[in-house]
Amino acid sequence: MLSRPRVRWLLVIGFWTFFGSLFAVELYLLSRAEGGSLTLGPALIRHLAWSYTWALFTPVVLWLRRRFPLDRRRWPNSLLVHLAMCLLMALIGSVVFVLAGQLTGLYPGGLSVLVDHSLLLFATWLHLDPFLYWLIIGLSYAAQYYRESRERQLRASQLEAQLSRARLQALEMQLHPHFLFNALHTIAGLIRTHKSAQAVRVVTGLGELLRRALDSAGAQLVPLKQEIEFVERYLEIEQIRFGDRLTVELQIEPDTWDARVPHLILQPLVENAIQHGIAPRAAGGRVKVSARRDAERLHLAVWDDGPGLPGGSLQPVRDGVGLATTKQRLEQLYGRDHTFAVANSADGGVCAALQIPFQLATDEWQSGA
Repeated sequence: MLSRPRVRWLLVIGFWTFFGSLFAVELYLLSRAEGGSLTLGPALIRHLAWSYTWALFTPVVLWLRRRFPLDRRRWPNSLLVHLAMCLLMALIGSVVFVLAGQLTGLYPGGLSVLVDHSLLLFATWLHLDPFLYWLIIGLSYAAQYYRESRERQLRASQLEAQLSRARLQALEMQLHPHFLFNALHTIAGLIRTHKSAQAVRVVTGLGELLRRALDSAGAQLVPLKQEIEFVERYLEIEQIRFGDRLTVELQIEPDTWDARVPHLILQPLVENAIQHGIAPRAAGGRVKVSARRDAERLHLAVWDDGPGLPGGSLQPVRDGVGLATTKQRLEQLYGRDHTFAVANSADGGVCAALQIPFQLATDEWQSGA
């Protein structure tokens, strides 16, 4: 708003109207307290004429400040120009006040009276008028520094957002080849064991998964429903590989389907559960994916009934691309406003659980991701 000329002029006129009126009312009340006969109307005319003169001077002072900046190299010459101009404007303001005084009957008419009273008023107000000049200078510098500070903050925020998006895209690109290589390894295993029909079904399912992944490329946040559909397609491929050895259970509360979640956040957790909890066991096992809402938090979990982790806690997350990337993406998207842990479950097996802010996919995402 302040960049609009009309708004700036309204602010300038409003300030000087208040300033002149304040002086007039103060002088009127002082005169009444001392038993004088000063009336408010003529006092307002004189002081507003003087203050509006300074309103007209304001853009001139701002131009002089830009034309003669008080920087390190030019401040001596610029200071002389500003001193001369502030004294000249103070003198003009005194002349305008006396002219208004002649029109309202405060001073008798005539050029000599105008000159004498203007010089006397100039000397009397020498402490005030130059101060107004330098007040305008100071406020303009303060406004400039504030504007530049805001611009620096905006540029820094934009750069930070761009960097965050670049990091998130790089992390997502790590997931794509990781997932693809694992799927190709599955296909190779099926071919080696002469299960060609199953290998063809995996290739078809893989094509569908890749299409979904490419359709959502660049979208860091998607509805949970879309993420669950992606996981279901992935689990279809894994069930071709494991057959009856893999049992899948989905427990998704109805009010969470439209929640906004990071794209490809569940697939690495499901893959990790199958790789460490199901694949090593001849009897196979069960994988459960759950989602529930608790007030303003969304709880997501992937559980397997495998042998569990040694010592009951997560092994160093850098050992697995999927878990390490998941952790980094959550930190990029939510900062400290999330939790993520992989640990042995009280019901046996391992549970990978995370909590993030609950927000509907139709809401405005405030993080700038």
